[in-house]
Amino acid sequence: MAVAALDEAPLAGVVVTGGDTAQALLDLLEADGIDLVSEVLPGIPFGTVHGGRRPGLRVVTKAGGFGGPDALVQAATYLAGLP
Repeated sequence: MAVAALDEAPLAGVVVTGGDTAQALLDLLEADGIDLVSEVLPGIPFGTVHGGRRPGLRVVTKAGGFGGPDALVQAATYLAGLP
């Protein structure tokens, strides 16, 4: 479903939680990895998908131990504010 949504909807990017989820998304996209660009918050990286079906797709990855209760909102706001 995630890949279908990515193919159908114009998105600013995606926020994924957990390394297993990030890896599953990359596998479905047949991507080589994520090129790191910056941090949304300390320990919450922002990057772009490298290779695969959606090269350049903007991605924020968040592990459970990083960020406060509003970290996911901040990550989505960050993506929405990118040019």
